[in-house]
Amino acid sequence: MSNEQTLNAITELNQAFEAFKNANDERLNALEKKSTDPIAVDKVERLNTLMDHISVKLNQANTSTQRPFLGQSSDSDDLELKAFNQYLLSGNKAGLAGLETKYLDGSTPEKGGVLIPNVISEHIDDVVKNLCPLMNLAHVVVMNTGTRYRFPRFKADHNGGFKFNAYLADGDKHWGNVSNPSDDKEELQIEMVDIPLHTINYKHKIAWDIMENLSFDLISFLKKGMSEYVGSKCNQAFFYGDGAKKPKGLLTELVDNNTEKYKIETIKTGEAGGLQENGEYKVLLELMASLKSRYNTEASWLMSREAMKVFRGIKAPSDQRYLWTPNHIVDGTSSFLGYPVTQCDEFKPLSANDVAVIFGNFKQGYTIVHRQDMSLIRDDMTSKPDVEFLMRYGYGGSVTNGEALKALKFCAM
Repeated sequence: MSNEQTLNAITELNQAFEAFKNANDERLNALEKKSTDPIAVDKVERLNTLMDHISVKLNQANTSTQRPFLGQSSDSDDLELKAFNQYLLSGNKAGLAGLETKYLDGSTPEKGGVLIPNVISEHIDDVVKNLCPLMNLAHVVVMNTGTRYRFPRFKADHNGGFKFNAYLADGDKHWGNVSNPSDDKEELQIEMVDIPLHTINYKHKIAWDIMENLSFDLISFLKKGMSEYVGSKCNQAFFYGDGAKKPKGLLTELVDNNTEKYKIETIKTGEAGGLQENGEYKVLLELMASLKSRYNTEASWLMSREAMKVFRGIKAPSDQRYLWTPNHIVDGTSSFLGYPVTQCDEFKPLSANDVAVIFGNFKQGYTIVHRQDMSLIRDDMTSKPDVEFLMRYGYGGSVTNGEALKALKFCAM
């Protein structure tokens, strides 16, 4: 999307939001009179759909401009791609002899097939990021070797509080001076967090006569299939994964209180499947206030499409000002109550006892790890005369600090 097209889209989005506000005001006025305005209701729904469509285009354009400019491929990239394509078509590894060949755990080439060229793996990474909003919000660690990511964090005490919180609450106890230093001997308790990598396997079987067709682009075909498959599987696992041979998801680490700092506290809306009428602003302020100030700097909203439609219509009770701000030219993202909003379709539809909105600092709250390299195995024996291609990639993920995130649970108190 060119700069002119982006500006036109932003203008169109702002115009659509102004029309939405007018139509929504008409709908609300009709409700106050104990009636309904079907024309206004239909207009609100159509404008919501239009804004969703424009926002998706703007977000995709913004993501593409943030990628590093690679320019045209280098001579070495071209040679690598030609050698890789030759291996795909014939199984001949001669052109790949100078390339590093390894599997995800660094084992032998016989177990791991061949390394997928960086030009292809970088493209797949870009597509996965577009399909997985959490990849752009969370703390992402790229690993060159190994099968797990380990890092230290402060250990919570038996009440669920972090040790350094005690220092903050009782600061005088730990101060002294040069001649009379503090006699406090307490130490911060540290523990190691372990996030294992799990392998995603994408297999595709292709008939030989299709591969012989000169117009068939085998690399593009496999690249597209791998990108969409990995993006779909990762997106689901980052939300609902149970940690068994897959990442541990955000929505599997929820609690109804804040005593477990490694889990995400839920704030109840007071209304099953929605927000309480005339109480939306209050519960959202409660949600934001429950997040400790040290996590506010990079906080953002992550919500479903249905929740976005609800949030667009919320007003401040004092001056009836809409709290939603559509995409603007600075960073290309919408905002609500001053914090950027990201849409994710992985949330379940608004219903009783479900979570469709999470607010907080995702970089501190959730960690994603993945291997830098992808591998491919070509198998022309198992299903001959067809050829099977097995592509492998390593991903892991887990909530690493639930205190940094808060979830909105659409249920009664």
